Amino acid sequence: SVCSFSLFGATLRCLRGALCNVLVAKELYSGWTMRFSLDETVPEDFRRLLSGLDAEVVEKDAGASRDRKLCWRFLVASDPEVGRFAVRDCDAGFSLREAVVVGEWLASGRLFHVIRGWHAHTDLMLAGLWGGCAGVLPDMQSLLDRFFAANRTLTPNIDQLFLGRCVWPAVRSSCLVHDRFFDAFEPRRPPMQFFRTRNDHIGSDRSVVDRAWQDKVLRAWTEQCPCLRWP
Repeated sequence: SVCSFSLFGATLRCLRGALCNVLVAKELYSGWTMRFSLDETVPEDFRRLLSGLDAEVVEKDAGASRDRKLCWRFLVASDPEVGRFAVRDCDAGFSLREAVVVGEWLASGRLFHVIRGWHAHTDLMLAGLWGGCAGVLPDMQSLLDRFFAANRTLTPNIDQLFLGRCVWPAVRSSCLVHDRFFDAFEPRRPPMQFFRTRNDHIGSDRSVVDRAWQDKVLRAWTEQCPCLRWP
């Protein structure tokens, strides 16, 4: 099983979030591989750190467009060596409530999983909150190539536009949806006892909702990896 991320550049919230997830995954995603599709724009010391913590690093072309980079993480869906996969954002912190709903999906027998954890999560599929069984969808690289060849829409959420147009129609018939606010597509509610504050949701940025906790988790690592330090 693989958690798949795209990572490019040196944005602090993404670097810190990525490392936090690798560390927390040992408990919340036990047995899963953390896979980062990244390029040379990610600081070298951070790439070495990920590898040293047994994360899987997949080197990609730094010359790719931002839109393409956002979608690197989707390629896991066609990896013949992967069983189950989860696609996530680097800056979205893992949590117990996420582990609980992923566990519900694994037990459900459904092929795919979609989470909408916040009132602003109104897309059919959030780019960093879905998962599935690899090998079920048509070849992901081919889907992406056809989409980008035909697309004329300019949006920062191009990855979610792709999912809504090209992936959702294929997954909706065998998909467990967890939706905290809305009732579309027979959703299940995430267990509310694991929400600590009103702003604390599945997919939330730990550096925003609980920076003190994140600082504590990463304190030992910021000494050896300067790119993780707040200015």
